[in-house]
Amino acid sequence: MNNTLKKTLSLTAIATLQSFIFGGISYFQPTQAASLTEFDICIKELTTAGLTANQAAQACSKAFRPKELAYCINKVKFYTEVNAANILDNCSKVRRPAELADCVVDIRKKTENADPTSVMGYCRRSLLPQRFAQCVISMNKQGNVGVNESLDLCIKTKTDNSPQNLNLIFN
Repeated sequence: MNNTLKKTLSLTAIATLQSFIFGGISYFQPTQAASLTEFDICIKELTTAGLTANQAAQACSKAFRPKELAYCINKVKFYTEVNAANILDNCSKVRRPAELADCVVDIRKKTENADPTSVMGYCRRSLLPQRFAQCVISMNKQGNVGVNESLDLCIKTKTDNSPQNLNLIFN
């Protein structure tokens, strides 16, 4: 397959996944889909990702946004080799699981040799995962800094911004 076809298929798969999770579109029978709650959908998605029914039920019952939790786990699982239990552990600990997934996948796709488990841990620790991903990718590509060093630089920048360490630049 050529690269254009691969990208098209990949984007189609993600769009379909997002529409199932966020759009309320379901692959179940129409009468069954109307009676499903976001918790039902979450449990189904997590068991499909490889978690046990009990793990899925516990995780979905605790989630503030069960659909986002399912999205996080499925997206990271689709783009990485990380096991579902590890992904669940990280996606369950953030306020915005969808942003965590986007952070992990963006860094994984736009850098080389990024360890997905390590990247997921850094994205989880960041308060602004999408901005963190932009920082890591830019440091790596434009600053010629290795991925691990980029992860450290960008997370320290976010945690070391106490007033005495803040660089304010005014024009």
